[in-house]
Amino acid sequence: MAMVAGAPLELDVGVMPPDVERLRAELKELLHSWEYAYAMGHGCSIGDHPDFQATRRRAADLRARIAELTE
Repeated sequence: MAMVAGAPLELDVGVMPPDVERLRAELKELLHSWEYAYAMGHGCSIGDHPDFQATRRRAADLRARIAELTE
């Protein structure tokens, strides 16, 4: 639970902070990109590449940050 000055922060579940919506939009854009498609397919067929590894890491980081903000 989020705390502010030692007291629980009450969050309205129906309203997401603007940051969450921006992160979700960025994740959606990444997941629908050719960059992500290549990153997911390349590692399975040819082997890992630093550029594609960074793309997969960015998607994982976005998912983690969204989960953190929506808990």
